[in-house]
Amino acid sequence: MPNFKVKDIGLPGPASGSSWSVPGRLRNDFAIETDPTYSPTDSEATYVSKLKDTLTMLEDAQQQDTNFFGSSVHGARTEHREKEVHELHEIAKEFADGRKDADAAASATTEVVQKYAQNCPDLVAQDKAAGELRFAGDFTITAINYAPDGAVKAYIDRIAYILDRLAEDEVADKTAGDSVARLAARQDYRQEAANSLRKKFEEFRRGSVDVRVAADNALVTQGSYIANRDRLKARLFNVIPKLSDDRTLVVDLEFKVTSGLPPPDDQPSQEKQDLYVQVGSADTVIKTVYRQMVDRAEKIEKRW
Repeated sequence: MPNFKVKDIGLPGPASGSSWSVPGRLRNDFAIETDPTYSPTDSEATYVSKLKDTLTMLEDAQQQDTNFFGSSVHGARTEHREKEVHELHEIAKEFADGRKDADAAASATTEVVQKYAQNCPDLVAQDKAAGELRFAGDFTITAINYAPDGAVKAYIDRIAYILDRLAEDEVADKTAGDSVARLAARQDYRQEAANSLRKKFEEFRRGSVDVRVAADNALVTQGSYIANRDRLKARLFNVIPKLSDDRTLVVDLEFKVTSGLPPPDDQPSQEKQDLYVQVGSADTVIKTVYRQMVDRAEKIEKRW
């Protein structure tokens, strides 16, 4: 009987006797069984330990990715791991058959680990380079060894679209002619929106949010930003005319004050305060006279 034997253990493969295995969730999973009567050399023990640690690492990564993205990238990562497990399986067979010594098998296993780390598919959010940064908080999503498709691609494209709109607003604000305080507040809202997009993406990336829910959240973030941005374009005082039923006459005025504007726009000047009082007084007089005219007309109508 050979000193070592490679055994396919399926999904999963429990440890038994002198063999060891990792709870399997990858195809090509295997174990090495050692002849109970044989004492491995130091080199052989080192290789077997390295192989065990490597398979454990791959299986742990697979289990962590159980809900990774909920999309095709999980399949790409699984396929990548299964390919590496297959290579480890071939190395182990050569070792067990005596065609590769323990040191060579350990070295080949190290190469597999390095290749796995370098080529593992992923999807990450990254800060833009200083020369490419369009506004505070701007970022990009990079696909590594993976081509997004379907719902994942649609989600990534949506984030890119929203970031582009934020960048356009950053450019437009340079010639807006608004106060420094309002421009600074809008910049803060852009950074807040970008940070929210990135936070939600990371939740999706960890698998805690479904891709479609994440895409909907991106729209909510954009909508909140637009509402805050537009509010910062509003005047402190706003006069809203109310029209008659046939929409031909202005029958009333509604005065609204925009809240949450940054200083100094959150406080009216003395001139505006005086004007507000005068307009309000005039409005009260007009309503009173109008009410008196209506009452008089109703009395005359009753007499007739």
